Amino acid sequence: MWLEVHRPVNIPPFSPCGPAFFPFNSARINNEHKACLDEIALYLQQDPRSTLIIDGHRDSTERVGISLTCANNARDYLVNEKGVDAARITVRNFGDTCPHESGDPNLNRRIEFWIMPDGADVAAVDTLKKYAAGATPRVITDETPAASDEKTRSRRRTPHRRGRARQPGPRIEMIVQQ
Repeated sequence: MWLEVHRPVNIPPFSPCGPAFFPFNSARINNEHKACLDEIALYLQQDPRSTLIIDGHRDSTERVGISLTCANNARDYLVNEKGVDAARITVRNFGDTCPHESGDPNLNRRIEFWIMPDGADVAAVDTLKKYAAGATPRVITDETPAASDEKTRSRRRTPHRRGRARQPGPRIEMIVQQ
């Protein structure tokens, strides 16, 4: 009697949607990004053994750390709004070391999403990435996230009275007629 051993098929990583592009020096997650992230969350819920890699990229003219902030904001949306376990998400920051293959600086401001099925190799993602000729992509580990570009709401201020303080007037008593 022969015993057959079936090995799991090695499914390569894939990008379900995106990349998600951002305006200059902005890390705000918009509705278009949320639609893509919602699709990713659904896939991760359907396959609890898969993980996600989020790669942040920026243009060389942007603030240092903005690509890491974009990627962290995407991760935070998935964790806080969609309930994805943070342990299943890896954020990598490429900064400006991996420009878009088209050479268009507007396309450098992006985050890429890679679903990693159970058993997929992280090195496979790097072979799937498309970038400009001559670029040497590397993960940047010594960069801190950029400060938030979100404007904080100003508190409502009470009007300031000018002149001297108002003194209380004479005491008013109520007269009740029977």
